[in-house]
Amino acid sequence: MQIKNITIIGCGWLGCILGEALCKYGYSVHGSARSSAGLSRIINAGISQFYLDLNVTNKLPRQILEKTDLVVLSLPPQKRDLAAYYGELLSAIVQQFSSKTRVIFTSSIGIYPNRNQFFTESYLFTLDEQNTTLYQAEKQLYALLGERLTVLRLGGLIGPERHPIYSMSGKSISNDGSGPINLVHSTDITEAVLLIIKKNLFGKRYNLVFPSVVSKKLYYNTIAKQKGLDPVLFGKERAIHRKIDGQLISKEIDFEYAYTPHEYG
Repeated sequence: MQIKNITIIGCGWLGCILGEALCKYGYSVHGSARSSAGLSRIINAGISQFYLDLNVTNKLPRQILEKTDLVVLSLPPQKRDLAAYYGELLSAIVQQFSSKTRVIFTSSIGIYPNRNQFFTESYLFTLDEQNTTLYQAEKQLYALLGERLTVLRLGGLIGPERHPIYSMSGKSISNDGSGPINLVHSTDITEAVLLIIKKNLFGKRYNLVFPSVVSKKLYYNTIAKQKGLDPVLFGKERAIHRKIDGQLISKEIDFEYAYTPHEYG
């Protein structure tokens, strides 16, 4: 099935960037928001908007359901006591679409445990590690969609008007900052989605993280200096060296990360 019509559920910062790029490549894109400000942002990005407040209902407009070839789930995890709630919400959304509709879920590298390890997509989660919101969401979506689903586990988001240094500047952090960064630029996410659509790469799971081992201390304080901000004050505790491998997608398809880490500023 050729993909022409795309619906983005959750057009926040990333959803709008992605939707605007897809429109420029000739796709018909609809995006959801639950506030007037969000709807205005979608319109300004050239995306067709529709209102959806999941606190009220998960029912989508019939005209959206009838013509969508691909759904992009770009909703942040919902804060509920039950780990399965987020996955149940996403499942309720995608079940409304045709049985032929494909799905891309923007998950997160937050699914991996916070410990000293190099993590790839083939990592086997322990039973305790499976009892998380993200793991349960991925599991439920794969059980429902199978080969119609591709999951992108995104690193820390960087892009236009977004960088963690703005919230970190001048703050004190107890560890020594020697752990590696795990970041991804919105341009890289957009390119990955475009390639997945073009090459019909569904039934996949990819980490999207720039392949760099530069330390957080070096990186964030270099960016702070570039922007004229106060440096981050790192302590003496040994940092956790947790690195997420984002190179599988480069090995399997013609994908290259667009920026080096210091161009992420």
